[in-house]
Amino acid sequence: MNRMKNCLAVIFLGLLIQTGCNRVTEVTGTSDTEISATINGQVIDTQGLPVASALVRLRNSGYLAVSGNRNNNIIRDKTTGPDGFYSIDSVKPGEYSIEINSSDSLAAMLSCEVLPGEKNVSMDTVTLKPGAVISGQVYLSTVVSVKSAVAVVEIAGLERNITVDSTGFFSATLPSGHNTLVLSGPDDYVPMELKINLEPKDQKYLGSFWLYSNTSSPCSNYSCDTTVVRQILDSCGRSDVSVESVTTVRNGRIVGLNLRGLGKNVCSPQIAKLKGLEMLDLGGNDIETGLEFLGQLWFLNDLRLDSNSLNTVPDNICSLMHLRKLDLSDNRLSSLPMLMNNLTLFELDLSNNELCELPNHLSYWVSMVDPDWSSTQRCVENLETGN
Repeated sequence: MNRMKNCLAVIFLGLLIQTGCNRVTEVTGTSDTEISATINGQVIDTQGLPVASALVRLRNSGYLAVSGNRNNNIIRDKTTGPDGFYSIDSVKPGEYSIEINSSDSLAAMLSCEVLPGEKNVSMDTVTLKPGAVISGQVYLSTVVSVKSAVAVVEIAGLERNITVDSTGFFSATLPSGHNTLVLSGPDDYVPMELKINLEPKDQKYLGSFWLYSNTSSPCSNYSCDTTVVRQILDSCGRSDVSVESVTTVRNGRIVGLNLRGLGKNVCSPQIAKLKGLEMLDLGGNDIETGLEFLGQLWFLNDLRLDSNSLNTVPDNICSLMHLRKLDLSDNRLSSLPMLMNNLTLFELDLSNNELCELPNHLSYWVSMVDPDWSSTQRCVENLETGN
C-alpha cells in the first residue's frame, strides 16, 4: 500500500519547508513485529549538480552529543555516492534529524518521522547552502570564571558539542532554520534550552547566559532578597545600615539597590541573586574588578558605576538588553567591550576616563549617546598640557 506523507525539511534557507516524503509501507510478520525502515534521498549543490562524498548523519531529534544517552539513540553515519544519493537502513520508528555536510560552511538539515510499519522513506532532494555563525557566552554562577569548571553547548539532534573557552565565549557554524541549543555545566547545574531561528550566512551574537547549580539558585521572594542584601551590608562592616535604607521595593521584590560609597566589598556576586533588580548603584566604591555578575541581571535598566577605579568593563554587560542608563564616568577606562553598541542606551556618561581611541564602530555609537565624550577624556588634558 502506497501513501504520501509530508515531512518537515529544514534546508539552508533558514525556514522549515514542507517537503514530500514518499513512503512505501510493507507490513510483514505479526502485529508485535517491529519493522525498521530505510531512508533514501539525494543532495545537490546550488547549480543543481549531485554532491558526492557528503557526510550524512542521522540522530534522534532530541539527541545530545555529550549529555544524552548514546545507547538509547539511533546513530547512523553515511556518505553520498557519486550521484549524490544516500541510503540509511535499519531505522526504527521515531522522530529524527538528518544533518548533511560537504564542508564546514555548506550543509542542510532535514527532519522526518518514521511511523510504525513503514519500510521505505524517500526524502525530497535538498540543496546544500551556506550556514549561519552563532556566538555567545556561558557562565557558571558559582565561579568567577569558567577556568575551574566547564560549560558545554550542544545542538539537539546534531552531533555537535562546543566547549566554551576560558572567558565563557563560544562560536559555531550551524545549519540555518530552527535550532535548539542546550547549555549545560557540571552535573549539579541546571541546563538551559534556547530555541533560535537562523537565516543563511547569519552572524548572530546570542548574548550571555548564566547557569545555576542546584545550591545557588536566584531569589524568588522578598525574604530571600532582603537576606542577600543584609549579607552584603554585613560583609562591608555596615551592620548600622538597614536594608530598607538602601533598597526600593515594588510588588514584593527588591527592584532598586543603592550601595554607593559603602566600600569595595559591595561588589559581591551575591547581587546576581536579586533577579528583579532594575536599578543598581555601585558608584564611589573604588571598585577595580569583580563585576562579571552584572550579566546575570537581565532586567537592569539603570546602572551606576561612576567614581570607581575600573580599567575595563566586563563583556557580558553587552547582554543587558533592558539597560537604558549607564554611568561610567570618573574611572580609568581605556577601552570598551567590542559589542557594547548592541545596547540601546538613552543616557551614557563616559566623562573623565582614558578613552583616547576607540574603534570606528564604537566611536560612532558612543557619539550618538554621549556627544561630548571625546573632549572629556584625561588623555585630552595630558595632550594639551604636554604631560
